[in-house]
Amino acid sequence: MLYKPLIAAAIALAAVQTAVAQITTVCNPAGTEASCTQFIATFCNFASGVVVCIISRPRESPKLNALKQIDPADTLTRCFTLDAAANLKCDFTALNTHTTSTGISGTNCQNVLAQVNTTCPLGGFGQVTGAAFQFYGDPNTGACGPPAGN
Repeated sequence: MLYKPLIAAAIALAAVQTAVAQITTVCNPAGTEASCTQFIATFCNFASGVVVCIISRPRESPKLNALKQIDPADTLTRCFTLDAAANLKCDFTALNTHTTSTGISGTNCQNVLAQVNTTCPLGGFGQVTGAAFQFYGDPNTGACGPPAGN
């Protein structure tokens, strides 16, 4: 009856491996060095809780209970002013790398960006293995504002 303990050990090992998410990060080779830690939770809460306004008929009240699905190869971005006097900002982006529309995991977002911020002082990106989204954290000089025109 040696096989029962071996099966139990294999199941326990599989459960541990499933619970530990593998995060791969790539750091920017150059850029502005700054910590964007203080904005990670705000960005991830925003990204994972984005809602769309759905109006099915004219003059109907909008419904704000639909979780936003991000299309394949589409992004969600936010900019945060880190230090206006020093002209520093933090840019965050979530990119859907899968082939289907899906929502953003707030937990993956926070874990990946925390690791990027810790290991990449010039910014970078990371992704949980097998997950849909890459998350970018990038400290920069400049001000947050509307995109520049051509």
